[in-house]
Amino acid sequence: MNACWEREDEHYIRRLINQYPGTFLLKDDGMWGVIGRFQHYGRYYKTLGQDDTMYIKIDDDILWMEPNAIKNLIDTRRGNPDPLLIVGNIVNNAYCNFKHQCLGVYDKTWDLEGFRAKDNYNGEFSEFAHNTLLNHIKRGTWDRVYRFPDDRVHGFRLPNHVYAVYGKDITWSIDDEAAPTEGAASAERPVLVTGNSIFAHYAYGEQIGHMNLTDIRARYKKEIPHEG
Repeated sequence: MNACWEREDEHYIRRLINQYPGTFLLKDDGMWGVIGRFQHYGRYYKTLGQDDTMYIKIDDDILWMEPNAIKNLIDTRRGNPDPLLIVGNIVNNAYCNFKHQCLGVYDKTWDLEGFRAKDNYNGEFSEFAHNTLLNHIKRGTWDRVYRFPDDRVHGFRLPNHVYAVYGKDITWSIDDEAAPTEGAASAERPVLVTGNSIFAHYAYGEQIGHMNLTDIRARYKKEIPHEG
């Protein structure tokens, strides 16, 4: 719970813990400082088992995942031991956006090629990307529209909103979420971006102001069945 800033968020997390037996809460010890916008993620990673335990990181603003997304991510991790991380196929992701554009999901008027391409952090694009996905989900066409072949990447920063990693491979200590995909990945241990596990990421910090004025979260809640 190191990135939890609001009391309402903390109450929500604690309700989830009570709702799902077997889950547990990790909270900082009060000694984790803040460097810029980032908490000491590296210090947290070091507390994990340095063994064959598989860990799956999912950002707290993932709005949707396809059926069997986690199972597919786990299967891909087990079937590909060489890559450092297995990263999901993520809608509204500065790497996957261009992959989706090449598949024809978005037209060429959006500037999405390259991590720093301006529309990757454009709130209007984020809204458009989510509305596009929601329309595909409603029509049942998302399954064949967003797939791309698994892609091995190294030496390139990948936004890692969702990934699977073995505990023995968690060696980075930089307090920046780029470390696993940019600093720690190498030619010998690339990152594999799998097209077979689709997730939807709500927004980057630059997109939040615009996105919070939209009905996107309400649309996901209304149009997609949820358990409970």
